Amino acid sequence: MRPPQETWSTQHLVEFLAGLSSVGHAGEAAQHAVERALEMLDAEAGAVVVASEVVASIGFPPDSVASAELVALADGGPGELVLPGLGPAYLLVAPLEDAPTGRMLVARIAREPFTGADADLLRGMARVLALTLRTQHVVDEERRLRAWSETQVVENERLVRRLQERQGLLERLSRIERLISSRAERQEIFDAIVNGLVELTGDEMVGLRLLEEGDGMLRRIAASIGVSRDLLAVAVDTGGGVGARAVAENRLVIEENYQSAATGTIAAFATHGLQAAMAAPVHQKGEVKGSLMISTCRAGRRYSDEDREILLAFAEHASLALTDAKTVDDAVHQAFHDSLTGLPNRLLFLDRLEQALARGARSGLTTAVLFLDLDGFKRVNDSLGHAAGDELLVAVARRLHSCIRPGDTAARFGGDEFAMLLEGTKSPADAEEVAQRIVAALRTPFALRSRRVFVHASIGIAVSSSGDEDLLRNADLAMYQAKSRGKGHYRRFRQEMHTAVVARLELEVDLQRALERGELHLQYQPIVELRTGTIVGLEALARWRHPRRGLVPPSEFIPLAEETRLILPLGQWVLRESCRQVAGWNERFGEMSLSVNVSGAQLQQPELLADVADALQAASLDARRLVLEITETVLMQDTEATVGRLERLKKLGLRLAVDDFGTGYSSLQYLRRFPIDILKIAKSFVDGLGGAEAAESVLPRAIVDLGESFQLRVVAEGIEEAIQVERLLELGCGFGQGFHFGRPMDAADVEQVLGGGGLLQRPAA
Repeated sequence: MRPPQETWSTQHLVEFLAGLSSVGHAGEAAQHAVERALEMLDAEAGAVVVASEVVASIGFPPDSVASAELVALADGGPGELVLPGLGPAYLLVAPLEDAPTGRMLVARIAREPFTGADADLLRGMARVLALTLRTQHVVDEERRLRAWSETQVVENERLVRRLQERQGLLERLSRIERLISSRAERQEIFDAIVNGLVELTGDEMVGLRLLEEGDGMLRRIAASIGVSRDLLAVAVDTGGGVGARAVAENRLVIEENYQSAATGTIAAFATHGLQAAMAAPVHQKGEVKGSLMISTCRAGRRYSDEDREILLAFAEHASLALTDAKTVDDAVHQAFHDSLTGLPNRLLFLDRLEQALARGARSGLTTAVLFLDLDGFKRVNDSLGHAAGDELLVAVARRLHSCIRPGDTAARFGGDEFAMLLEGTKSPADAEEVAQRIVAALRTPFALRSRRVFVHASIGIAVSSSGDEDLLRNADLAMYQAKSRGKGHYRRFRQEMHTAVVARLELEVDLQRALERGELHLQYQPIVELRTGTIVGLEALARWRHPRRGLVPPSEFIPLAEETRLILPLGQWVLRESCRQVAGWNERFGEMSLSVNVSGAQLQQPELLADVADALQAASLDARRLVLEITETVLMQDTEATVGRLERLKKLGLRLAVDDFGTGYSSLQYLRRFPIDILKIAKSFVDGLGGAEAAESVLPRAIVDLGESFQLRVVAEGIEEAIQVERLLELGCGFGQGFHFGRPMDAADVEQVLGGGGLLQRPAA
């Protein structure tokens, strides 16, 4: 039963306002307003709707359909409705000021309608509610802003702390990176890492431990701070703890309660007061090589995400330092070692030699150098291939290394050249003993691809006790002397060897000048028909008359020219000059052939064909009159290419002769393959024809028979006696040359002989 209308007064609104003022926020104010309105208006249901949203309700179902109906009722104004479960009811609606879409509504079960006073009271309560909501909204916003501001301050403080920590981390990591890039000492880098960890994490103990080569245990303490000797001893003895787990599992490992988890190796650490520890693996080129650990004896230590991030960052930089150091070490090793055998190379050998000589100069100790070159290596390399040659060099290196003391040096200089450095030898005999061991070690054949291969070494020895800087050069000179004695020999340096080399160098310079100054001239040795003694050809021979030395034997300057490749301009000059002279004689005295020797270096030159063609054209010499003489050894070098070059030369119309036939390969196969016209019997075979032994005629007879079989002209060289001419004629050889007919002659003497009929000494009847 509602109270009489006259009891309603402004006092109700005051009470209503007082009640709303006590609530905490806007949502509570709206709900409280609905409760008070229902009480004062004797109604069963009520609601507050703002911006098409039900913010408070009593007596209406809370589902979304009912909410939509309430919004529609609020928009429709006073009237009647049916309350679910209660029946028909009267509806009263009042607007919320300052909120055009806001409504406060109440519903009373249909017993008596709302009066005008009821409507006034509801409008008054709506105004009070609107004021309260507006005020509460401001309060709520201020409270929210205040809370946000307080939160923001805390967040800002945390962010500042985080930025400061991050800045400190970056500064320390940057310093470590600078140390790495500047190639600082490895220990300095490791110390910077452990110092940085102590400063940033606050833990009092930090250790960088690396795996010991050989046993794979964490026994090497690379750097540490705050770790007692007892704990270091435990770490070295056990190799365990979180550091060992980080290595074994290749991940970050954390143990925050050593005392309760004290089992196994952890117990050894726990007895020394360790409470918590964290370790991360350290790598070298991707392979785990150690661990970086932080630990503390403070109870209750818990490692945050920031702590983990710091440790991982420093562990990564320790990995960078190890990897960079390994890269540098590898680069240095490659720069100073032979990539095939692993022995020191020439650069490292020279450095060690310099140090050894300096120590010897101070202490008076003797230093010895052995320089060796393999005999027979080229044959193996050419026949079995370069891969087999490399295997042989590796095997030789192992044997050489086994012949010296641990403190001595065996080095490879490249190719098949090796050197040994013996420091502190008592006498030259010690070095010779090492050379003997090397010669003996190489006598045993090498098993190479199911074959037995033999190689020997020519060894030169140089010994010094006074810091001789030319020790290596002297050993090299002695090696060449040893090689001249045959395979598997050694020679010790003598001063006269150097004198001979200096003289040879001077001769080389003089030969170069001789070509430029025109000191060379030609002599010609006649080639005759043995039965008549008639000159049928001339062999051009280069001669050198030195302005101070006099006549230099061809046996001295021709090998020198070949070694220095001066044979190329020399050979070109001989070809052009001899073609010019012989072409003139042919016009005056009748047709003769011209024989010119061609070296291996000349035959390999692509320009040889053009040089020959130019010489023939310049002299107007018929190509059929030119004979190029080539030795058997030269023919067998790079056979396929040689065949091609000779065939191109033959197309010019000239003839080809094999010089000193029988002293080289003497293979029927190459006689078939090469476009040969003439065989020249070597002087060594002709020499034997002067005796009574019939066996000495076997080889010359075989050569003559070969010539006849292959339709080749045969010319005998080095004929010195009449009996040799007779024997050669008996064997069927029709042509020859030698001192018996005449020594090599200058051009003027040749003209005199040709002018006299071109006849030389006839064989005895």
